[in-house]
Amino acid sequence: MNSIGVFTCLSRNTARFAEFMRKTMIALASGEHELSFNAIAHKRWTTCKAKGWSDAARSATSRHPSLNHAKSLNCIPSLCQAAGDICVICDVDTAVLTKDWDRILVEELRNDSKIVGATYEKKSDRYKGFPSILFMATRSDDLFALDPDFSPRLKTKEDGRLGCTAYYPQNETEAKWLGIEMGRKIRGETGWRLPLIFGEAGMRSTTFLYQPRPRFAKGVYHCWRYNGDPVVAHLSRSSQKGIRSKASQNWMNGIREYVKEKHSITLD
Repeated sequence: MNSIGVFTCLSRNTARFAEFMRKTMIALASGEHELSFNAIAHKRWTTCKAKGWSDAARSATSRHPSLNHAKSLNCIPSLCQAAGDICVICDVDTAVLTKDWDRILVEELRNDSKIVGATYEKKSDRYKGFPSILFMATRSDDLFALDPDFSPRLKTKEDGRLGCTAYYPQNETEAKWLGIEMGRKIRGETGWRLPLIFGEAGMRSTTFLYQPRPRFAKGVYHCWRYNGDPVVAHLSRSSQKGIRSKASQNWMNGIREYVKEKHSITLD
């Protein structure tokens, strides 16, 4: 048996999403591995808590949302070993869709892969072909040793606001790790360095393939597949939508219907 520590970052209006994600994970887990759920929120949101999630840490705040997210993620390497043998990092508005998702992660990480998870879609301005902070898993010892910096690449604009800037690969090796051609750029958003950090360490990855607008569930527009089967869904911009919005309710109902039809499991 392995222990798996799941980490997510809470912000305003997102605690209920974390609770829904936890329900999908528990309902579809194999039962072979111990799960713990660990939330990190900003210090100013003192009442931001989710049922079933430990209040693992409180991160400092900044004047840019991507940097806020990164400050929370940067707490995880120092916490992950106590939480479990395997560390799962995921956006608060994700949900698992396949039975034995935990077994999949454990088996992949037993093989040559050192990190497994959902890559960004091909049309995005992010890196390609490597797991992202949307949903990723790695062995806690490896994450602790690497201690990656999730900070975005920021620059002060003429109007005084901070904004994410582009990064161009410095050589063919970096271009390969980032999944782009030389001369192309990626957006220096939160977690943009991950392919470079794992690449420099010689660590192999396994990615779930992105599927836009899947037809199997109403309201689900972002999905990833593993060996052809839906494994993870993502809502995106949940803090702006809120749990009561039509988009959020359609997303959760679509997942409930899919899980009930596919796996004969009812999510409360």
